[in-house]
Amino acid sequence: MAISAIVIMGTYSLFNTIFKAHSATSENLFYTGIYNGLSNLINDDFINMIELEEDQLKRIDNETDENDNEDNGLVETSSNDSISSLDNTNRDNATNNEIDNKTKQNYIILNKQNNYPKLIFSTYNSLFFNKALPVIVTYYIDDENYFVRVEENNNLSFKKEMRLIGNVENFQVESFDGEDFIDDIADSKLMRFIFNIDGRTYQISVGKFILDEK
Repeated sequence: MAISAIVIMGTYSLFNTIFKAHSATSENLFYTGIYNGLSNLINDDFINMIELEEDQLKRIDNETDENDNEDNGLVETSSNDSISSLDNTNRDNATNNEIDNKTKQNYIILNKQNNYPKLIFSTYNSLFFNKALPVIVTYYIDDENYFVRVEENNNLSFKKEMRLIGNVENFQVESFDGEDFIDDIADSKLMRFIFNIDGRTYQISVGKFILDEK
């Protein structure tokens, strides 16, 4: 009986060790899969990035300013004086957002008005059109802490949203200024996305390569 007990305990210990090793490997593979998936997707976005057209920049500016004003609780009133005052306030807020919270380049718009940054750009790396048509892509964190990708093509009146990953505890967008990464867009050629998901930190460096740079 004593020998049998030793054999059973040894066998249990062996299986327990194998199970723990398998669990650790599966967990590592899961988080590695998250990193590889996000890295491949965002790098493809940047490699296939194209310049935003002037009308797209204006439309995106107007939409982001309207959304920011709604988030700040700015609503229309029936009084003409109130509307005039509100318009002035909106213009002031838009100006402040442009200076303090929004960085705009020909390729990227970074809006930092809300808790997490919102990134907007145009690329041929469309998941829905399989790179056949250009789309405007927006990345942001929604109210339920999901990292969301939005694809739009105005010519087709097309807009689709996709939740990529949940449990996002923090999200940052940085760019390289020649010496270090900063929390803004100094240059969109080399940027870094930082995610904190389930207590783990993922740093994804991405870059765009454009031959005919203006």
